[in-house]
Amino acid sequence: MSRDALRALADAAEAGEWIAAGDGSDTWLLIFDAGLQPHHGLIYEAWCRNSLDAAKALHEAVLPGWAVTLRQYPTISHVSMHRMDDEFCSEVHNFEGPPARAWLLAILRALAEQEDRDTAAPCPVCREGGE
Repeated sequence: MSRDALRALADAAEAGEWIAAGDGSDTWLLIFDAGLQPHHGLIYEAWCRNSLDAAKALHEAVLPGWAVTLRQYPTISHVSMHRMDDEFCSEVHNFEGPPARAWLLAILRALAEQEDRDTAAPCPVCREGGE
């Protein structure tokens, strides 16, 4: 997987625009460049149709062994994920979008951080020994 492509895909997911321009800037190419083409259907369903089932299936496929907490408030979503075996996490706070896209964003960020483990901050919850 390409860290830069994963980050570009995460940025696009955060912005909420699914681009199907056919001019080299489309989301499908970002998915391919990120190495996630086998999961393109799940990404589309979580992103465009707000499918929590698709987000969960993607999570289980690409981040096995990670725990997730998803909170939905009237206008925002919060997702916290951490790997069960060490101090590594991905969080999305105060996301003003659907919960499935917040979960997708957390997955993409975790994958990007995993690609460049040296730049990832230890999970504050794990470091403190729990909530």
